Order: sequence, then structure tokens, then C-alpha cells
Amino acid sequence: KPKEGEFFVMSGKNFFNMSVKKYLGFICEWTEEEYKNRTNWQARIKQFSPNAIKTFSIDGKLYAHFRFFMNYPHLCRRYAQIIGGKLAEVESVTLQKKIGEQLNEYEDFATLLGGYWHNGSFYWYTSKNEIKEPLALVGQVVDTAPSLSSVAIKGGKLCTIQLPVQFLVEFPSQKSSQK
Repeated sequence: KPKEGEFFVMSGKNFFNMSVKKYLGFICEWTEEEYKNRTNWQARIKQFSPNAIKTFSIDGKLYAHFRFFMNYPHLCRRYAQIIGGKLAEVESVTLQKKIGEQLNEYEDFATLLGGYWHNGSFYWYTSKNEIKEPLALVGQVVDTAPSLSSVAIKGGKLCTIQLPVQFLVEFPSQKSSQK
């Protein structure tokens, strides 16, 4: 059993307990039927509900708020994809406010969203739109380099974070997912 601060990991062909500083990944296992239905997010969100601490809907899109141990943004992004969604992209101030209201009870930590740093600016993944407002770096800081930061939300305002504890997944609108 791993001690506090350790994980059960595989490196090469060996399994052991260790404290992981960088590049922690995970492996998912599906049956053939589960794999075929992996993007059916309505079924998968119910299956993963112990990890989703809150779900809510805004403008026809379902959002699920997840909280884990401290993680890397790229792993949160992959987890969102595995369950059929994506990290939420909160481009409008109105949507920022609505999501901030939904997450206000979880403001002890910033919530990771779907944005990234590239060549001196932050952008949203899907639209590639630049985030023009200055974003403060909050939470545990590994290195002050902006390239290690990802977009997050705290108190209804955008910020950046390096090691998220929680993240917000956005699922397709109800209409598009029923095709």
C-alpha cells in the first residue's frame, strides 16, 4: 500500500510505490463494449459520478466538476476526453459569472479550464481565441514560467494554475449528443 505522498506506479516493466515529481500518467482499461461506447457521456458521467462532486447545466451544456489529488493539467485534459467531454472553455464574461456562481462553494482552489500558453499568450483550446486579460498565477507554484501554467477560474474570474486539484469538464449540448 502506498504511503502518504506515494503512488503505485509502473515504470518500464516493474510496479512499485514511489513519490512522483513529474509526468505521472494513468492507464484505462475497457471491455470492447465499453470502448465502443466511450463517448456516450450521459452513461459515463453516471459511471464516474463518485469523482464528480457537482454537475450542472448552463445554456444546454452539461458541466461536471471533478476533484482529485493534485494533478497535471494534461492528465485532467485526457481524463475529460476519456469520459466524452473536454475541459470547459469559458470565453464570455457572462458564462464566467454563471460558472463562478456554480463553483463558489469550491473556491478553496482554482478550477482548471481548457486553455493553454503559447508564444507569450493564453488561448482557448477549441476556438484558438486569445485570452486578452492578464491572468494571475494562483495555487501551488512549481516554477514561475508561464508555459507551465494553464487557464483556471476562481471566484468567477480567470486566472492560471500549475497543479490543479479540481477541473471542470464540458459535455456537448443535449441536442448534438443525441444524434
